[in-house]
Amino acid sequence: MSRGVSARLMVLLLGLSLLRGMLYGAIIPPWQAPDEPWHFEHAKLVYNKGRPAGWRDRSPELQSAIIASMQDYRFWDYVPWAMPPDEIVKWGELHQPPLYYQLSAWTLHFTVDRGMLTQLYVMRLVSVLLGALGVLLAHLSTRILFPEDGFLQVAVPGFVVFLPMHTYMTSVVNNDVLAEVAASLGICGVVLGLRYGFSLRGWRSTGVTLLWLALLGLSLPLGFLSKRTFFFLIPVAFLAVPLALALHFPRTWLGRLAVLLGIGVLATVGILLWRSGWLLQRWTHVYSRLAYTSAYPELGALLALLPAMYTQYAEYLFKSFWAFFGYLTVELNLVWYALLAAACLTALVGLMSIGVRVAKGAARVAAWQGGTLALFFLSFLVIVALTVITFLNYESGAIAWAGKGQMPQGRYLFPAIIPIGTLLTLGWRGLIPVRYRFQGLVALLGVLFLLDLICLCGYIIPYFYGAPF
Repeated sequence: MSRGVSARLMVLLLGLSLLRGMLYGAIIPPWQAPDEPWHFEHAKLVYNKGRPAGWRDRSPELQSAIIASMQDYRFWDYVPWAMPPDEIVKWGELHQPPLYYQLSAWTLHFTVDRGMLTQLYVMRLVSVLLGALGVLLAHLSTRILFPEDGFLQVAVPGFVVFLPMHTYMTSVVNNDVLAEVAASLGICGVVLGLRYGFSLRGWRSTGVTLLWLALLGLSLPLGFLSKRTFFFLIPVAFLAVPLALALHFPRTWLGRLAVLLGIGVLATVGILLWRSGWLLQRWTHVYSRLAYTSAYPELGALLALLPAMYTQYAEYLFKSFWAFFGYLTVELNLVWYALLAAACLTALVGLMSIGVRVAKGAARVAAWQGGTLALFFLSFLVIVALTVITFLNYESGAIAWAGKGQMPQGRYLFPAIIPIGTLLTLGWRGLIPVRYRFQGLVALLGVLFLLDLICLCGYIIPYFYGAPF
């Protein structure tokens, strides 16, 4: 596939991302996305106060208006397992980092004389635009990683565009999408660093070196100010630097000085963030779960629950990564999840076949590409581990309603959507003969589009509006 064709397809995908995001944002009833009422409340308080908001800033009047709107739009009919109004108001998202809410609050300057629902839908547009930016970053990182592979340059962002649950979550008021954009910037930096390394030979090489260091340096504070689901990138980014050194160690004294300065800057940023009280507070949440688990008085009872808990965790992570809408209330039929599981296993077989061909010398993978894919796999493992650890406690396995709000959700994996999408599409491509790659790409995008259409017209619309098209 020529670069011109892949570029035109990418423009089409970006347009579809925006159109589909706005379509989902219009179809999804108000408040019918995980924690959307409280994300909206946070942004509204930021606007009202003109500064970052905290728990002390909660407004009973604003809470009452949100609850009344939730009742008007049948929130408890759609989410039958939700707490009653007098209990649900105790929940909130005011512990979240401020950046997403400051962006959303900025839109209220244009809707100050409008009603709450208009403000909600305008805030949803912020998420749609950020989601489209994530699609563009997926294309750019794949183009850097596979400069001659038009299939992957289109397939990876196409996967991001048509993944139903991803579109759902990038069409509502939620800070997950900003964490994804921040992490995607870092992933682009990782790929650039492993491909080009450190070099000050000429303006172009110097510019690339400074660019990937800047992307990593920018993504870290952006991620910390977005959501802790970004944290998976920290070990990945700091492993990328020595790996880039090992692959492209500079031979000039100036280049080595640049390496030392770059490492010093990253280390300084890491130390400052680590020593900040806010970061320690965020990590404490993860550590407290581990301490709680290891020190639980009835450890035997907890250990007896773990196999079932992990089975539940894996089930909910898988389903809610692909398609489990609303407040985990709109679930597909089991046959669709079985087909999706088969597709994932097929991708794994494809990756293994690529590995076998590389081992036999029938296919070649550059060292920096192999290192990048290894970091992508590490990204997947780390973000899954962090997600599971965050929810691991006795109550989440023991209480009856834990299968809903107290279970790890696939949306927490979306900050690693580029690594996950790359590994899946690479695996599928590995099973397609070279002469049929373009046809395979069209088929893959067609299947993803069909999956999205089935989810939207066969499940989301019937659930919320009573009948399919």
